Amino acid sequence: MPVQNAEVAAMFDQAAELLEIQGENPFRVRAYRRAARVVEALPQSVRGMLSTGADLSELPGIGRDLAEKITGIVNTGHFDLLDTLKKKLPGQLGEIAALPGLGPKRVKLLYEKPQSSNSRRFATHSQSGATARTKRVRSDYREEDRSRS
Repeated sequence: MPVQNAEVAAMFDQAAELLEIQGENPFRVRAYRRAARVVEALPQSVRGMLSTGADLSELPGIGRDLAEKITGIVNTGHFDLLDTLKKKLPGQLGEIAALPGLGPKRVKLLYEKPQSSNSRRFATHSQSGATARTKRVRSDYREEDRSRS
């Protein structure tokens, strides 16, 4: 099944979040986010552009390296960097980072303090599909932490 622009953009966004969680260079993080926006806003599919021989590195914010990565995603359906980044994170934080309502800062907090029982419960709660109540869950855990202090 052909990879759509939105899927390429989602992969780049997730890679940017995982890079940010791991404390990578903010310019690199920003480059992936910008590339995601550019690909998502294209009026035609990346696959179509590649089939006509278009040079993706001519797109604003897309250099040769990102153009090669986009080509690889379109040809294989996988993003090797994203797979590698997910493997570097302990447990299932790579998948947790993709959940709606959890930004890189919250996931980084979970990553840096995995021994916290609240973090484990929050991660379990997030994985259970209850992410629509994420803000409420966060405030509940904060109140619980305050009451223990």
